[in-house]
Amino acid sequence: MKKAAFLLSVALLVSMAFTPAFAQKKRSPNNEGTVIIARDGKFSDKNTNVPANVPVTITIKNRNKSNIQIESKSLQIDERIPTRTQKTFVIGPLAPGVYDFTDEYNDDAKGTITAK
Repeated sequence: MKKAAFLLSVALLVSMAFTPAFAQKKRSPNNEGTVIIARDGKFSDKNTNVPANVPVTITIKNRNKSNIQIESKSLQIDERIPTRTQKTFVIGPLAPGVYDFTDEYNDDAKGTITAK
């Protein structure tokens, strides 16, 4: 009887480890995150520095009067952000280097994220 209870407990713990509620999520060590603001057709920071080799949280706030389309092949982002809204991404871990991003709707809106 004790063996059956033990096996049931082990089975329950193993099944819990593989359910979404208990699965480990990709977490960012920079809890406050990095904020980039799109305003007047450009980004608040042309270059944003983030730590390398760890997941990073980046929030892009669209303060333009129109939608923006953030694209970065190197960061694997292609997202539309409606006017007066924001989107948060957890990216990485990034190898040290420079990663470009643009607003597809505005050729002048370009920026980089540098992982150090």
